[in-house]
Amino acid sequence: MKFVYRYFPHFLKKLKEMNKYLIISLIAAIVLVVFAIQNAAEVPIKLWFWQFEGSQALIILFSVILGILISYFFTYPSLRKKNKIISGKNEEIKKLNEQIKSLVKKDAVTDNSTTV
Repeated sequence: MKFVYRYFPHFLKKLKEMNKYLIISLIAAIVLVVFAIQNAAEVPIKLWFWQFEGSQALIILFSVILGILISYFFTYPSLRKKNKIISGKNEEIKKLNEQIKSLVKKDAVTDNSTTV
């Protein structure tokens, strides 16, 4: 095991992170199974002219997924606009940093020339 610690420290770090995600995924899966078992009853759904029956758990899960998709659909344009603004500001920051570096170099050159 010392060999692994010595030569693969990054692998072990990733393995620990993977274990965290695996444990979280297993807990989520167990919660989902318990939820599905406790809500397995058939319930009627009426929407305007349509009527159908389905498992309560599946209907709730479908509703949650549909809500996530709808909220993503409505927030995507504003997120995209903000990302464009952020990327523009990042470019502006890069340019200003380059200007600062060039001014510092010029200042250093003028300081050296006046001290000689």
